[in-house]
Amino acid sequence: MKYYIAAVLGKESNNYVNHIQRRVCKKFKLYRNNARLHIILEVADGPNDLQKVFQIIESVIKPYKKFKVLMDNNISCDGENKTVNIKIEDKGYIIRLARQISEKLKIYGFNTKGNINNINLNIKLGNMGHNT
Repeated sequence: MKYYIAAVLGKESNNYVNHIQRRVCKKFKLYRNNARLHIILEVADGPNDLQKVFQIIESVIKPYKKFKVLMDNNISCDGENKTVNIKIEDKGYIIRLARQISEKLKIYGFNTKGNINNINLNIKLGNMGHNT
């Protein structure tokens, strides 16, 4: 089973990024993502044990409350996934959380997508047209 582990933005941050999303999607004629804005920390594939995934995530995030995430001022395009994203800077708690979650999942036998040494976090703003 495939698990997407994501950090959801708070209400104020969501409103701020949503405003950016609307402007970018309008300017570049992108398809807006209607899901709540989030940062995917890890994509894991492994045993069909959702309880174990919850236990791992709870053990990692327990000491953290709300925290700030720094966004890069540049918007990037991912040609492979045909998405437009805002890159998250490689600083602070978010990188530590992503690294710890990835390490713990690997210890418990899950196959993770990310490379611990090269974590690339971003917020997806929209999808490019699929007319190619």
